Amino acid sequence: MNIESKDIYGDYPTKPCVFAACDSKYFIDHAGPFINSAHKSGKPVHVHVINPTKEVYADIEFYKEKISTTMTFTFNDMDLPEDQDQKKCIYASLRFFVLPFLLEKVQKIMVLDIDCLVMKDFKFPTKPCGLFVRQPVTYLTDWIREGTKIAAGIVYFDNTYIDKTRKLVEIINSLPNTWYADQVALNQLLVEHISHEDVTVFNGNFMDWEFREGTVIWTGKGRKKYDDPVYLNAKRMMAIK
Repeated sequence: MNIESKDIYGDYPTKPCVFAACDSKYFIDHAGPFINSAHKSGKPVHVHVINPTKEVYADIEFYKEKISTTMTFTFNDMDLPEDQDQKKCIYASLRFFVLPFLLEKVQKIMVLDIDCLVMKDFKFPTKPCGLFVRQPVTYLTDWIREGTKIAAGIVYFDNTYIDKTRKLVEIINSLPNTWYADQVALNQLLVEHISHEDVTVFNGNFMDWEFREGTVIWTGKGRKKYDDPVYLNAKRMMAIK
């Protein structure tokens, strides 16, 4: 996949922000609670949408009318493969292809999944990179083992690491377009191109998918975004009405 600055249109962020990228369906399903949760935490929010529909633009206008948070949106149009699995992999990596262009505009960006909810305020890390390092799944393939060492649901970079984000794009493009490619690339970036001293390590107290009280960020991992009652109730509370 290749995205150039000329391919991106819309309004870039002007302040350090929380950022997510998605397709139109995920935007319609999840963007409202995501944006409002960031707003309630006091953070500006930026969302990038690939191949936006009329419904996306309508929702954006509605959100801008309802809440006064600093929110910006960018877009790109792209021909996508017919294969649904390949399409999902492109959506998963989309944020990292857009990220270098955003870091040309602002100093700090917290990258999240669009189905995340920011449950409380937080401070941006003081180090140039932040990653959620975890124990990998060890009983399946080597690809899955490497792809589960870092959770891509939360990633932080500041603009001193903009070249590292460009390297991340290179790594993703060198890998097969299959599930976990974004997380395999993050792990390779960490191992080969980043000093561990430059990394803030996020843990389950900062982000979790068990929806514990006191966690900063809840992420709707897998089927939980559709059937976990605690997450769904919080999402309803965060909906923009």
